[in-house]
Amino acid sequence: MSLKARARVLPACRVLVSLALLGGLLTRISLNELGEAFRSFPASGLMLGVLVLMLQLVVGAQRWRRLLLRVGSDLPLHSLLQHMLVASAYTMILPSSVGGDVVRALRCGRQAGVPHRGWSTVFFERMIGFPCLALVAMPGVLVLPGGRALFWAAIGAAVVGAGGLVLAGGPLRWAARVLMARAPQIAALSEGIAADLEGPLGTAGARAEALLWTLLYQGAGISILAAVVAPRGDPGLLGAIYAGVPLVVLGAMLPVSLGGVGLRESLFVLVLGRLGVDRATALALGLLWLGTYFALAIPGGFLVLWEVRSRAEGSPA
Repeated sequence: MSLKARARVLPACRVLVSLALLGGLLTRISLNELGEAFRSFPASGLMLGVLVLMLQLVVGAQRWRRLLLRVGSDLPLHSLLQHMLVASAYTMILPSSVGGDVVRALRCGRQAGVPHRGWSTVFFERMIGFPCLALVAMPGVLVLPGGRALFWAAIGAAVVGAGGLVLAGGPLRWAARVLMARAPQIAALSEGIAADLEGPLGTAGARAEALLWTLLYQGAGISILAAVVAPRGDPGLLGAIYAGVPLVVLGAMLPVSLGGVGLRESLFVLVLGRLGVDRATALALGLLWLGTYFALAIPGGFLVLWEVRSRAEGSPA
């Protein structure tokens, strides 16, 4: 199959997988059950969840700002928040889970005046996020019935991710040599990324700080759902969320559906169900998690429209 044909077929297959998984869920969980589950979430919990979502966004922007400071770019926090919101909008429309990262790396590099700094910091976030998520998932692996079979897989994921942090500079320099003849600009960018990863981002202090920020960021993300159900006063449900959601997020990274839609909700039902959560509540939590993407994408979309309009009117915005 040619590359062009594959580029058309793979997204179509992912759409079909997403639709099939969502359809399968709806055959097992009635809309009435789902509606009852949503109505069981107190309004105060939903408002608290929105506040935690905003906190997570600020934590993510501050983590990014700290990384940029280490590579020599001092960008204001509000600009990075805008880049993250715009990236969220693109994530919802691009057929890839990394599309938003590409957008914010491009925007950051353009604003900083040094393109590779946007790429190196975003790439570093991705690299350190995977082993952190594997570590966060460990309680769920130990608590989930039968989850101990995944113990060594989670440890392996953390080790591979940590190894990537140590060895990232070498592969990027190799890629730079390979691409030099065909795309000198890409090669130069790879050299800059590798220099950042081996230099200011390669210190123990930089990686320890990024690890702490990432754990805080991921903890805030899981706490969005915990905040929603906290007013119900159900410790079992809170425990299931903190133990199971990291496993769901790891599993949803598999590139078999469109942006994880369908797969992620199915994993919510499967994993939280093993922890004693009824299927309707688990699916409702999965849809609320999906809703957080829209909650960030909508203001990001308005920012994109405002920027387009400003350019058309000749404004410096």
